[in-house]
Amino acid sequence: MRRTGFLVLALMLLFPMLSTAQEGRSGEDLLRQVLYLDFHARLLSGSGELLWEMENKAYTISGRTVDIRLEGGNVLAISHLTPYLQGEDKVLLVAQGEVWYNRNRPRDVKYYSGMTSIPIALGESAIFFPLGLNEKTEKTAYIIEIEITVDRYTQLQKNR
Repeated sequence: MRRTGFLVLALMLLFPMLSTAQEGRSGEDLLRQVLYLDFHARLLSGSGELLWEMENKAYTISGRTVDIRLEGGNVLAISHLTPYLQGEDKVLLVAQGEVWYNRNRPRDVKYYSGMTSIPIALGESAIFFPLGLNEKTEKTAYIIEIEITVDRYTQLQKNR
């Protein structure tokens, strides 16, 4: 009875390794699934003056969300970025933005949200505006823009 239990336990521990070996996946194949997101966020005044900026990078896999949190003054913006690989060199980047804006009055908080899908090639930059673009008919106090580049981790290593 104990031998059978030990054998079952050993097979359960080895099964993930056996299934990976059967699929023929090497470490290089697994690393090709890792995506690298490089983003540069800017907060501009309505007149276009740079008020604040931030650069960062994140690693993820296709279908896994990366969150970016931007805080400056009386604005809080959270962007949820989810890249989906579309073949060898294309990505569908789903970007959801949430923005809270306080006009320095405790009960006067504005909330905006939006979602967009951006098809891009790996290595190409896309610009996302969580508040939308400043239109001539509407004066906004702030413009938030996030420039995003998505590439494979392995490509990043080759470029170094």
